[in-house]
Amino acid sequence: MKKNLTRGLAVLAGFALPALASAQNFNYDYGYDDYYYDDYGTSTGSAALGVGILIFIGIMGLISLVALAFVIWMIVDAAKRDFDQKVLWILLMVFIGFIPAVIYYFMIKRKNVTGSGKPAATVPQATPETPAAEPPKPQEPQQ
Repeated sequence: MKKNLTRGLAVLAGFALPALASAQNFNYDYGYDDYYYDDYGTSTGSAALGVGILIFIGIMGLISLVALAFVIWMIVDAAKRDFDQKVLWILLMVFIGFIPAVIYYFMIKRKNVTGSGKPAATVPQATPETPAAEPPKPQEPQQ
């Protein structure tokens, strides 16, 4: 909850500060000539605009770094995994980036696809060298 509130305030500040910077201070004092004295407060508006832009750039930078780390993680996973069309997925993630990495995550990694789609054998098969073990015989009840 606290993390979401912090993110929301950062986004709000990123959008609100540039809007506040564009608003001008129209406090007129009619006791002197406004022709020679301009009191619109543009220096504070420019500072607020700059802070808003810096916050926006910081947020976009963090999002970009997280996306890059995710793409690298998916490329490494694709390189280690043995499945059909491995080269195609790696090339898509290298040249296009984030969208193929997300698709790869849900289609390949999350489903744990390996090999050519054949199910893995869970029961060891008997070979001519090693015969299959016989199941244990039921014991007769004692009286």
